[in-house]
Amino acid sequence: MPILRSLLFTAVKRAAMDPRVRAEAIRVYRDRVHPHALQAARQGRGAAEQFRHEWRATAAEIDPRRDPSRFAGRLVRRLRQQAKNEPEV
Repeated sequence: MPILRSLLFTAVKRAAMDPRVRAEAIRVYRDRVHPHALQAARQGRGAAEQFRHEWRATAAEIDPRRDPSRFAGRLVRRLRQQAKNEPEV
């Protein structure tokens, strides 16, 4: 097994040094990966804002420092209820 790993590592290292492979990798990243990453970040921002709102609303009801398990249970219940009410995308 170490021989196979060594051969694969050598092949990957040689491919990484090839200017054609590097140019193709840059093109794939620029054309395919980066746009999808930006879109996912935009979608995640809205979800993060909603989570922060739910966190604060739950913390207003239950002090997480005094009763962390009850706080966590209530937060999870709220998030599950919200996920159940939202339509699938």
